[in-house]
Amino acid sequence: MPDAERKYENLTACFVALICVLSTAQEADSFDLGDDARASFASKKYPADLPSRAIGTATCGCLAGGKELRSDSPYWQIMRPSRNRIWAHPSLIGYIERLGPRAAKVGWPGLLIGDLSMARGGPMPSGHASHQRGTDVDIWLTPAPRHSLSEKARETLNAASVLKIDTAELDLSIWTPAHADFVRAAAQDENVARVFVTPAIKKYLCACKDKNAADTNWLRRIRPWEGHDDHIHVRLKCPEKDPCVEQEAPPEGDGCGEELRQWLAKTAADPPYKSKAVEENPLKEPFALNKMPAECIDVLNAYP
Repeated sequence: MPDAERKYENLTACFVALICVLSTAQEADSFDLGDDARASFASKKYPADLPSRAIGTATCGCLAGGKELRSDSPYWQIMRPSRNRIWAHPSLIGYIERLGPRAAKVGWPGLLIGDLSMARGGPMPSGHASHQRGTDVDIWLTPAPRHSLSEKARETLNAASVLKIDTAELDLSIWTPAHADFVRAAAQDENVARVFVTPAIKKYLCACKDKNAADTNWLRRIRPWEGHDDHIHVRLKCPEKDPCVEQEAPPEGDGCGEELRQWLAKTAADPPYKSKAVEENPLKEPFALNKMPAECIDVLNAYP
């Protein structure tokens, strides 16, 4: 057989083998609408090879074309990298890149970044109900050290609560003006929809607010919410033109009135930082794929 024909046959055989591999992979990745969305999205370790889009709501959505936040920069370090919750919409990557230098200017040593989203967003098997479309990020209230943390430290260090144990009050031996400046900086970006904090942080910021209402816009974005005593949770607005459902805007005003008082009473009655061991959350009920936006099925089934 001439060499040219032999090379052609070899190339043809390789091409057929590649088609078979891709077909098998596609079949292996097909999902049934009754499947548990948590397990299905968690099984995807890489983003969908699609244009970047935030889809659906923060609690029922997904992420197409997610981008990876690099693990280190002069301004941040990623914590718990083994979770693979390091993916985001490009708008959130840009926000973190802006916040790092801004926080440094007000004296914050560096950001310790917790969860963003999974590779294709979607509901997580454990932890958050939100973080599903690449527009949410948790940032620890523990300032980053001056050195780069080891892999072991990133997996084992815990965020420190800023509350006194068994109370809803700030622990002023931990909480500092630098914490307040950091939270303020996080909320001042115009792309921010909400920053969730433990109610005591909102109380502190309200006590320091400008008397001429100059702080109203960013302070309105600071939302008291249970559980956020060792980190803040930033949620961005929907990226323009994405099939993303915007959350209803916070009520008018700076949020320093009756709503805050109700939250303070609630956390005082059930403090998030307790001396007694907290029972683990029971297993979540299955979250069927058919409850999610139709586009999320395409994201789940997309290459690779």
